[in-house]
Amino acid sequence: MAIFYATFMQRQATKNYYVMITAPNEKQARDAMFEHFGDKWMTVYKGEGFGQQIIDFQLSELIHIQVIDHGCEGHESLEYKLAG
Repeated sequence: MAIFYATFMQRQATKNYYVMITAPNEKQARDAMFEHFGDKWMTVYKGEGFGQQIIDFQLSELIHIQVIDHGCEGHESLEYKLAG
């Protein structure tokens, strides 16, 4: 599993938040964002180096999405954990 981070557009109420996503790959991380937020988000980043952006832009974690891969494409499940 890898760690990804998703951010939101500046015109949204969630602009100062990020979503942490644990997923096997970037495609599944993006799919999880579409499933949970529709098209109301901006970008998915790989985990490396994102910590500095959290500090620089004073972002707060909104939610942690964990993608559970059952080994059959299209049958992944999502587990949500509230930030805190």
